Amino acid sequence: MAGMRRNYSYQRKKLLSLRDAVILHLEPFSSYANPYDMPEATCQEEMSRLLFASRGNLSRVMNELKKEGYLNDMRAHVPIGKLRRKTYVLTEVGMQEARSLRRKTGERKIRLKDENDEQFEVMLGEIPKDLRDGSSLLDIALSVRKGVFDKQAYLERIKRESEFVSIEEDMPRTRHFFGREDEREEILEWFESETEKILEVKGVAGIGKTALVATAFDELRKRTNAIWLKLTDQSTVRSILEQIAALLNLLGRKKLGTYLKSHKKIRNEEVLYIAIDEFKDMDLLFVLDGCEKIQSNLIAFVRFIARGLRGQRGAKAIFAGRSIPKLYDKNLYKRQGLSRRIVLRKLDYESSRKILQLKGVENWRQEEAYAQTGGVPFFLDLVDPTHEFITTDVEEYLEEEVLSELRRDEMRLLKIASTFYQPVHSDAFFMWKGMRQRTVNSLVDKSLLFEVSPMIYDTHDILRDSVSEKLGPQTRKNYHKKAAMFHLEQGDIESMVQASLHLIDAGQKNEAVGLLKEDGRQIIAKGHSEDLYNILHRLDPERRYPDEPELAFLRGECLSIRGSWDKAIGEYERYLTICEKMEDLAGVSTSLRRIAGLQRRRGNHKVALRRLEKSAKISDDIGDLEGLADTYYNMGAIFLKQDNLGRSQEYVEKCLETAEISGNMAEIAKAHQALGIIKERLGKQKEGLRTKRKAVDYAKESGDLHLLSNCYTDLGVSYYRLEKNEEAQKSYEKAVESARRIGDVRAVAFGLYNAASAYIEKPDLVKAEECLNEAVEIFEVVQEENMVASAYLSYGFIYNMRGKWGEAEEYFEKNLDLIENSGSLADLYESYRTIGQITLKRDRRKGLAYLKKASAVAERVKEVSLRNTFRSEIRDLLSKAARRE
Repeated sequence: MAGMRRNYSYQRKKLLSLRDAVILHLEPFSSYANPYDMPEATCQEEMSRLLFASRGNLSRVMNELKKEGYLNDMRAHVPIGKLRRKTYVLTEVGMQEARSLRRKTGERKIRLKDENDEQFEVMLGEIPKDLRDGSSLLDIALSVRKGVFDKQAYLERIKRESEFVSIEEDMPRTRHFFGREDEREEILEWFESETEKILEVKGVAGIGKTALVATAFDELRKRTNAIWLKLTDQSTVRSILEQIAALLNLLGRKKLGTYLKSHKKIRNEEVLYIAIDEFKDMDLLFVLDGCEKIQSNLIAFVRFIARGLRGQRGAKAIFAGRSIPKLYDKNLYKRQGLSRRIVLRKLDYESSRKILQLKGVENWRQEEAYAQTGGVPFFLDLVDPTHEFITTDVEEYLEEEVLSELRRDEMRLLKIASTFYQPVHSDAFFMWKGMRQRTVNSLVDKSLLFEVSPMIYDTHDILRDSVSEKLGPQTRKNYHKKAAMFHLEQGDIESMVQASLHLIDAGQKNEAVGLLKEDGRQIIAKGHSEDLYNILHRLDPERRYPDEPELAFLRGECLSIRGSWDKAIGEYERYLTICEKMEDLAGVSTSLRRIAGLQRRRGNHKVALRRLEKSAKISDDIGDLEGLADTYYNMGAIFLKQDNLGRSQEYVEKCLETAEISGNMAEIAKAHQALGIIKERLGKQKEGLRTKRKAVDYAKESGDLHLLSNCYTDLGVSYYRLEKNEEAQKSYEKAVESARRIGDVRAVAFGLYNAASAYIEKPDLVKAEECLNEAVEIFEVVQEENMVASAYLSYGFIYNMRGKWGEAEEYFEKNLDLIENSGSLADLYESYRTIGQITLKRDRRKGLAYLKKASAVAERVKEVSLRNTFRSEIRDLLSKAARRE
């Protein structure tokens, strides 16, 4: 009977019974059953190995499944042998059982043991999504022991089983390969080149670019670590990085993955630096397929990666597409012999004949078929040997001899597939009543559907455009509504993006807006701000939607991330106006803080403070203590930047008081950190040190590693100023360690910069310069000009200690040029004073000139106590200089 379960010995060891494992194993192979080419995994011997089952148990289970009508066997060729062998596929009933079983298995709850040996409950189906390495639900289920999936052990086993690792879940399966042998050999030759880094593969739609590169990729992944990245209209920086992080994770490099998990919003500069750093000393092949579809938000990312390849000995990239945007400096790479291009033309007659013979076209008709299809592999693959050729126009051929000959159910399924914007699981097709697996198999056999990966189907762009035009307006809306329903059932954020698009095309804009209200902020947090912005753009801007305030807020968030700050402020202002009319005080307070944040970045401190003061009052009125504490802290930070220490301390103490009431450890830590800086600025060095130690303790308790890294860095600075060099060095090392664990490269740079100062004091100038080199590289990428200037000052110290005064002076001048534009008066004073002290020993006249400039800057400082401290320091230095004279 269907649905029976047997108690085999296999079942006592595994999460799944052997019966269920067989069904799930055969599901992806059964969608395409071809007696000329079946994978070895459909043979009983290989199934026994893959499923860890004895031959006796497996034979018994398969015989029962066959009796129940779930299995069929057939003789077929397999790649490893010359003779036809018995292979197994699921029947229509078996496929239905597989779909039901996969859903139930995916919903089973197990314990997941992560890299830190911590265990928590998850649904089994969530694990492959998290790994993103091509692991199937069955792969994970077979690795569950006593209800626990050990993630680290699983990844280490995969790494042991193969010298190289690859991720090719988006790589399509090639049915056959004729006529591109020379191009394939050229790709393999390019790969062996010691100089060439990038290969372009171009050609018109249907010419066989993907099939060529996929065939070569199949060979190259045995020689290097490799990843296949399929670009679609919905590809984002985060979605691409998650796939790259999955590959790096298999190789034991986890910084990128850690960064993505710990950052809701990613900073491109930071994350790209991490990625390039992870690629160091690694053999790696990137394939970007579908480059003509690359979105603007991805172009800068790919350019950065391409630049990074130049410095990586074993890293290469293949760009394939109808057109290749300017993803790298093509002229420069060509001049330096770093790139190569292959442009595909139509197949020659002899190669085309091989495809036509495989299709069963009789010899006497092959020349006519070749003329009709133009030697384009896609059209050759569509040839039906039973029909006469009545046209030589490929578009007419597609309409009159391919689409017109489809059965009703086949045409309906093709229309359904053409409705989806990207490759989709076959489960989506069964949302439509009456759809059958045999229809899917039939379209695969006719090359009208193809598997991008197991059970994930797509159709060719040429077909999609042609078929979608045949949908009537109401049918099109109904199909998009069904497609939205499918994606909504999936529940993940990427599916919500797709569901929103389908709802808009279904004419259900209010439903789309409701979905965005619920999931919009999470969509942004997952790195899909560009997709969300495009979705919002498609909504009618003149129409008033029920959730218009949230839409305005989401537009502001997207624009802020894009760097369009004027437009972002406009949307936040709109959100503010609506919230004021609706008397939504929480929304008013949030919008004020958002606007103030952007104004603060532009240096509009007065305007930002006014906004923050209003936000603070509202937060106080409605009892939002955490929001109030955060507002006070930001106000204190602005006054600190202005060297107004009294006002800064006032607001930081308010932040501390409010945070202690709310119990927010992170805000308490931030307040102590800021208070420590203020006390040191006021000359209370030891008191500042004690306060910063408290900040570290609270940061540890909060669990915020970003904050902890910053607190350790500030603590190190205090030790350094008190000439406790060993303690300073330990604090910097802890800061860098914490920052590296979470991928916070900005924090890494600050830690390294300060560590360099401690190494200069030792002195260990080689180590100091190494730290500075890495820090400056990061500061330049994240555009921290003030810190680049400070690093130049440290370079000056190093070259002065090495006796190279000319080079030292050059760095001092670089420091002053930058600090005058990007630093505070306190920073500028510090530079003139420090450079003056050093220069006095080399050139008295110049040294005194620097000190006099420092004195002039000190007079411009508004904070009285700080100004008096600076005056006293300069008087002492000038007095000592006079005595020496």
